[in-house]
Order: sequence, then structure tokens, then C-alpha cells
Amino acid sequence: MKKTSWNNLFVFLFFLGGSLLWFYKEAFQGRLFCFSDLTFYFYPYRYFMVECLKQGVIPLWNPNLLLGYPFLATLQTGFFYPLSLLYLLLPFDLAFNWFLLLHYPLAAFFMYLLARDLKRSLAAASASGLVFAFCGYSLSVLHMPTTLASIIWVPLVLLTFRKLLAGPAAALWSTGLRLILFALTLTLVFLGGEPTISYCTLLLLLGYLLIFDLPQFWRGLGYLIAGWCLSAALAAVQLLPFLELLAHSSRLSGLTFTEAAYFSLEPRKLLEFLLPYFFHLTEFPWVETGWLKVPYLGIVPLTLALLALLFHQDRRRWLLVGAALLLLLVIGGSYSPIPLYALLFKYVPGFGFFRYPIKFVFLLVFLLAVAVGFALDLLWQLGPRLKKGLEIILLGWLVLFGLSLCLAKQPVVFWLLLQPLFSQEISQGLTPYLTQITVPRDLANLLLSQALVLVLLFWAWVGAGRLVRRPFFLAGLVALIFFDLFSANANSNLVVNQSEYKIVPPNVLRLKQDQSLFRCFASPRLYFKARSETVNDFYHYPLALAALRNRLCPNQNMLFGLVQVDGYESIRGVDQEEMIKRIALLDRLDQTRVLDLLNIKYLVTAGRLAQPGYKLVSYNPKDAKGTPIFLYENQHVLPRAFLVKQARIIKDRRKILAYLFSNQFEPQREVILEADPHQAIDQAKPNGLSDQVLVKEYSPNRVRLEVVSSQDQFLFLSDWYYPGWQATVAGQPVVIRRANYMFRAIRVGPGRQTVEFVYRPASFIVGAAISLLTWLGMVFWLALGWWRLARAKESVIIKGP
Repeated sequence: MKKTSWNNLFVFLFFLGGSLLWFYKEAFQGRLFCFSDLTFYFYPYRYFMVECLKQGVIPLWNPNLLLGYPFLATLQTGFFYPLSLLYLLLPFDLAFNWFLLLHYPLAAFFMYLLARDLKRSLAAASASGLVFAFCGYSLSVLHMPTTLASIIWVPLVLLTFRKLLAGPAAALWSTGLRLILFALTLTLVFLGGEPTISYCTLLLLLGYLLIFDLPQFWRGLGYLIAGWCLSAALAAVQLLPFLELLAHSSRLSGLTFTEAAYFSLEPRKLLEFLLPYFFHLTEFPWVETGWLKVPYLGIVPLTLALLALLFHQDRRRWLLVGAALLLLLVIGGSYSPIPLYALLFKYVPGFGFFRYPIKFVFLLVFLLAVAVGFALDLLWQLGPRLKKGLEIILLGWLVLFGLSLCLAKQPVVFWLLLQPLFSQEISQGLTPYLTQITVPRDLANLLLSQALVLVLLFWAWVGAGRLVRRPFFLAGLVALIFFDLFSANANSNLVVNQSEYKIVPPNVLRLKQDQSLFRCFASPRLYFKARSETVNDFYHYPLALAALRNRLCPNQNMLFGLVQVDGYESIRGVDQEEMIKRIALLDRLDQTRVLDLLNIKYLVTAGRLAQPGYKLVSYNPKDAKGTPIFLYENQHVLPRAFLVKQARIIKDRRKILAYLFSNQFEPQREVILEADPHQAIDQAKPNGLSDQVLVKEYSPNRVRLEVVSSQDQFLFLSDWYYPGWQATVAGQPVVIRRANYMFRAIRVGPGRQTVEFVYRPASFIVGAAISLLTWLGMVFWLALGWWRLARAKESVIIKGP
């Protein structure tokens, strides 16, 4: 094995060992990553996916949420993402942890490879990897596995793009090989599941092309377009269903600026890039209501980047400075003094589909990681010339550190100095938290940060004086970076014992005893209260989790085979959004039959229901979190599928919704259609049979019903009307009509017959065909090239010298 390969192996093992040290509880002590969206969303989704695969079913459709949902169409599932294979190889909880854990050494190693390609030393490249993988941003996105799974591949994207640009354009096969590698890395970013990162990657590559002259720029742009097209074809099996879902979602009309600019970074919170958890009100680092849980980027990496800026003579460094300043304006969103985010939102194609300016911190972190690698090598290369300047800076910093030590003896003065920064918290009556937790921690972190910078400056001075050898000097800087990030960011994510996470509360046990087909619904008041408790209860998280599940909150039901009307999902259908919003706004339940129509048999509320038709099943005056919980059974619930003899045509969809929620609507008497069925219902006398619908199979991609119909009428199914569903009656295809605003209905004749609804989305089938053909074509191209290379070698051998 070549020396380079041994070095790379050693570095990867170093990153792996660092990750295992960082996450030793999750790796070896039976703790489970949880908190935030890991609990609310990803654990239930991945669990559902794995359970389907164990049964030999591709989970194209999820019937357990949102009145049915195209499960595979959402990028969040990570179904086609290669590392998802872990879920099939390991027990689920172990796979869930290791899926997250393994992304950190990979992120560090891929950034290391990029830095090496940028001619950085082994130690400097290792430092870049550490910063990229273990800064606060990367640790924050642990609770967003899609973002984590996307960002780690971006260094490889830039690496393969550089190789593509550096190769000779005339060498067709080698150029094709480089283009394929580039497209593969782009595909991995997309399959990771976070479209914002794909968009950031495009911006990064376009920005990179700006450093080249015009001919090279146009050549690079051509490669970029070709790579994205090839990547889209490779990922078509995921891309086309996603685009179809997007076309039927509330995102199609775009977001309002208020929605898009949510989670903008307040200017004052830039301090948290320098000082860990500066504005956190508790001793728990993961407790943060913003999207970015742990903003700390590292005082040592930031100081190194600043030193590189001060001492490097390359004028291109100002391009990085300009890019960083622009990114800060973007991240600031609605807080920025220059409305850059608003302009991008309004005028740049695609920008209006993305939420949260804070997500663009990724690009800032990427630039910082690259800059740190340059800084380490620069400190050694320019060492002797920097010695005098470093001595001045070191002396000044010693004075500043001494003043801070004096300030530490007067914490009241420190508190008075900080009060303007905490004006929001003070006005909210949170002063006790500030004085008892936040300010003492900020003072301690200030001293530690200054001490770390002092050690960094001293070590830089030692290197400048050549008092130690180069390998030892660079290794010391790497160790200092690791200590900086580890001391601040280790234990920044909440974990619980796996046994505590598996708790099954009383209401779930009660509903699991009911073997009928039904849906449940949690009142919005209880739902949002439960979510708030699981975010804010850091002392007794298992109790908050038990309360979340006992209140039958959305997504948790998937762990127990229950079906919820609502759902926690980032992209929801327009019809789903409107229907659930209208239900949540209901003042009384006895004025509408909508809950009956939706097959809602059980309802959890925080107060008593006075309306008739709802039987109290259980009452818990104080659940796990001290909130009264009422579980009611709807005695007028309708089956998931039933027969209706009459149809009413209403073409205005707003009027349909209004009529649906009125007290005039009788779902068993009529079904609301948007277009004439072309053929009138045969009003012939009934044949003497009694109407009956028996559900024989209700699985993710298939519904099979045994129908006994007394006459020509409509069969109604309260599942979302969505493209890709096909229906047959007695084996013959029939048209599915949109009924009752967003559900399905078909015509059935008199007699006994088997009805099947099968989900066969054309978007998935066509996408799979495109992806398969592209992969086959790619393999053929590679095989052809290797064959030609082998033939050429044989020809050389035969001819001889």
C-alpha cells in the first residue's frame, strides 16, 4: 500500500476514534439519540420504512398520517440513500444511532481529502476536517439527519469538480469518468434529503468558477450543467416523485417572505459563533428554540482564519472575506441591515421554495473549514516573518486576559455590562435564569476562550521561532482545535436510555386493543403543548415523551400501528393542509359530520366534550406532565369505506369545503363530486342484497375490499385523492373520482364484487426506468473505456519496444 493510502487510513481512523469518543454513550452504552425532530419525525418515519421492508413492501404510500401520504416521494425518508442500508443490517435502535454517528468521521475525512487536493499538509487538512465535522453547525444538524446526510458529501463534490476542470478536455473517456464521479457526488447530496444543501452546493460551485478566466469559466459551467443533468437522471427514481408531491403541495405557490425568513439570525447571536451558548437560559446545550441548536464554530478556528486573513498576501483572500460577509447578510435574513435575503427571495430562481436563512450557515462553515487548513500551513511557512507581530499581539492579549480575570472577581460588573444584550430576556421576566445560569456560564466561557486564544498565540510564537519541529507544531494546533470544539460541543445532543424511549402509555395500549379500522385525532391545543414539553423539559424527557404519546400526537402513532388524521410533515398537500386546518378551527363538533366522515373514532382533548355522540372512554386528571387528558369515542364514526347512493355536483372547491363542514351535509346520503359522472346512477329497484363493505386488506400500497351492493352507486374511501392510485372492480379498471373535497370515490354496480385500490405512481415507475437506464449506460461507458485501455496495453505489449 502506498504511503498516501496509509496516511489516509490513519487519518480516517483518527476521525473515527474522535467520533466514538464524542458519542461514546450512543455507541457503547445503550443510549439513543432523541430530541426535537429526531423524536417528532425521523425515528417514526425510519421505523415505518424498516417495518415495511421487513414485510417485503416498498413503502410508496403511508396510510398512517394525513389521510394518506406519498411516503417515498418525500426526501426525508432517505430510502435511496446508500447509508440507509444500515437499517437492514443492524437492530433498528443501533442502526438509528450508527447512521447518525458514522456521518461525522465521513464528513471530516471528505473535507480532509478536499484540503489535501488543495495542497494542504496532512495536519492542516486534518484540522479542516475537524472543523467541518465537529463545529456547532454540524452537531446541530444531528437532529436533522437529512441535512447531515447531505452536507458530508459537499467536499467531495468540490473535489471531483476540481478534478473535472483540471483534466484535459480532449481525453473523452477520462473526462467522462470524472464527470460520472462528479455526478455521483451530486446525487448523494440530493439523496441525503435536504434540497437546501443541493441549492447551496450549486451556489458554491458557481462561486468557485468565478476565480477562473472566462474560457475556463464557460468550460466549467458546461461541466456543471452536464453534471447536474446526469445527477438528475441517476436520482430520477427519487426526483420525479418528489416533484410530483411538490406540485400538489402548499409549496407550489411559493412561501411568503415571512415564512421563508423565519429563523433568521439575530445580529446579537453572532456572539454565539465565538462564545458557546451565550444566550442559552439553561445548563443544557441542546435547549434552543431556534433551528441552529449549537452555533459555536470554535474560537481557535476563527482566530486561525483571522490570522490567515491578516498575514496572507494573496489578494484572492478578499474574495473569501466578501463571500463570508455576503453570507452573514443572507443568514441575517429579516434582521439584516441590507435586505439581501429579500432580494434573493424575490428575484433568484428557486430561492422562494426554501425556508430559514439560518440554513445557509453551512456555506460559512465550509469556507471556515477550508480557511483553517490554509491558516495552519501559513503559520509555519511565514513563521519567522510573523514572530515580531505575534509578540505584539500576544502581549496585547495577555493584558486583555488579565483584565478579564479582574472582571471575573466582580461578576456584578460583568452582569451590568451584559444587560443591554439581554434586554429581550429581561423584559420577559427571565432575569433569574440570566443571573443564576447564563451570565456565570458566559463569564467562565469568556475566560476559557481567551485562555485558548492565548495558548494559540503562544504556540504560534513557538512555531515562528522554530522552537519545535514542523510536525509537532502542526499536531499541537490540531490538538488545540479538537480540545476547543470538544470542550464546548461534546454532549450537545440529548440522549436517553433505549428502554425509556420504548414506553407505551395507557391510551396507546387502550387503542391497540381495538381491532377495527379507525383513525384518531389529538386536539391542536394538546398537540402543541406536548411538543413544547418535549422541547423544553430537559430534566424528565422520558415523561415528556410519554405525555406526547399518551395524547396520541401525530407521527408517534406510527410506532404502534395506529392511524392519525394529522401529521408532522414539512411538505403537505394543499387539500390536506386546508382540511386539517378547518378541523382545528372547529368550535363545536355537533354541527358537522366531518369527523365521522374521516373515520375518526377516538379523540383526545384537554377538556370535557358536552356534545352528544362522544362517549368518555378514559379520563386521566393528570398525565405524565400533569395535564388532564380526556379520551372520547365517537359513536357516530363512519367506516373507512362505505356506499353512497346519491351524488351532488359542486364545481367550486371552496363551496365544497363550506358545504362539507355545514350541518346540511349527510355523508351517508350523498357524495360531493366536482364533475358530472357522465352516466347517471341507475335508479332501478334494489336487488334485495344488503349494502356491505368489508376491508380485506389495508396495507401501505393496496386496499382490497369485498363489496356487496344492492344497486348502482358510489363507493367512497376516505383516503387522499392523489395521482398514482388505480382502482379495479372485479378485475376491471374503473375511474377514481375526487370526492368530498379530497378523497376517493368509484362507481360500483349491483352484486358482490372485489374492489382494489393499488398505488402504482407513474412518477416512480418512469423515474426508476430513467435511473436504471442511466446507471446501465454509465456502467457501459466505464466498461467500454476499460476495455479500450486494456486493448491499448495489449497492443503495446505485442509490438514491443
